[in-house]
Amino acid sequence: MDTISVTLDLLSDLTEAPEHPFASERARYSHQKGSDMAYQLPQNEKKSGPRNERLGNIAIKVESFDRDTNTVHGFDLKTGEELSIRMATREEFADIYVNRDRFTTEESRRQQAINQTRRQPTVGGMANNVAGDTVVLQMQSVVRKPNGELVARWMNALNTQPEIDAYRPGYIDVHIPKSNEETKGAYERRFASVVFTDDTEAATMAALDHMTSNRIRGLEGNVLEGRIRSAVMVAVSDGLNTDTALLRTAYDRKIKDFVAGGAALLEQPATKYSWKAQTALAAMVDKPFRELRFNDDVSKDEAAEIYQAVQDGYVSVAITPAVQADLMPQITDKIVRLENSAAKNDGATARMSGRKFYKADISFRSVPAKDDFPATTNIKEIMTTGFLKPENDPNHVAIRLADLGAQSIVKAGGHDALVKPEAKQAAQVTAEAEQRAQAEQTRRASFAPATNSM
Repeated sequence: MDTISVTLDLLSDLTEAPEHPFASERARYSHQKGSDMAYQLPQNEKKSGPRNERLGNIAIKVESFDRDTNTVHGFDLKTGEELSIRMATREEFADIYVNRDRFTTEESRRQQAINQTRRQPTVGGMANNVAGDTVVLQMQSVVRKPNGELVARWMNALNTQPEIDAYRPGYIDVHIPKSNEETKGAYERRFASVVFTDDTEAATMAALDHMTSNRIRGLEGNVLEGRIRSAVMVAVSDGLNTDTALLRTAYDRKIKDFVAGGAALLEQPATKYSWKAQTALAAMVDKPFRELRFNDDVSKDEAAEIYQAVQDGYVSVAITPAVQADLMPQITDKIVRLENSAAKNDGATARMSGRKFYKADISFRSVPAKDDFPATTNIKEIMTTGFLKPENDPNHVAIRLADLGAQSIVKAGGHDALVKPEAKQAAQVTAEAEQRAQAEQTRRASFAPATNSM
């Protein structure tokens, strides 16, 4: 079973580590040490010389497999950089990946490396199990050695059939349904919300239409045939506070598909959870307020205030593409096993579901049409980008939709850059007019005749 993890990109402001509580005692003891000491405790072996650079997990689009050198050649899909990554040899595994604090001698590390590399996938084996060379792999725990060579601890396949698979990185929240009613209890169902945080932008109707196509476009450039439920994460900010909601496309039972397009998204009635985001988004793309629909538990007066605040340039909006999709059986089984393991040991095992968002490399697959149902795109594989901490770990930090929303405002340029352009221009014209009026008033005052006071 894979150890699961995540990199918390949202917590980017790092602070210096506090001084060790025994630092002064250490210094005093070190000063007292000398050549006359009769005995010194043996120290664990420490690596010396140039250090390895740890790059983490890398999703690579494979161009070719080199069986002879156990190397994958391809491109980093996130950066476009051309890479060659070799699977670590047993000696490199012992030197780089085996914990030196637990295995303190060279022989113990060698034996541990032998045990772990028995199951290590090979480039030749991977090439035999995928359809052609143009597949996507996640190369795990990649290290750049001092000589510039890249080696990986492990590798797993994300996309194995390029015609029906697509890769996208994002933040995923795997939901646990309250019951299996939808599947009539025949099998466990898991579904997920995925937010593609790399593609945040300012709110425009063109961007909104692009984000609500109900189709997945992979980083490889392919568009899958199967439908998927598009969603848009809408973040609304007044410069101090941010409100975030996930607006999903509606399902039309007549056409048995989700309704695409930004206009259709804004035609849905706003709920008590979405009305702030939906109203602000409508104002940003100039949908008239009178055309908006609200549920009975939403105050239209408050909605009108937000709408006007956007029009006046006091509120900014950022939008981010997202989807909601079912998990396929294989990944569902893996997730359920982790849930069961966490339940047995009181949460000491990290689970991949019911824990809010975490960063992952995600593979989507288009499932062919069957009977009266059209082709559908589901989630085939989820591979985290780092180690997930168990939820009862004191260092675990849950990432909520609100956190992603606040970050999206920053990523899209900040509050001031995201207000309505015409409102910003009008405010600038008003400010310039006020400055001219003040200057004229000052000029006239300087020529006013002085009055004598008795």
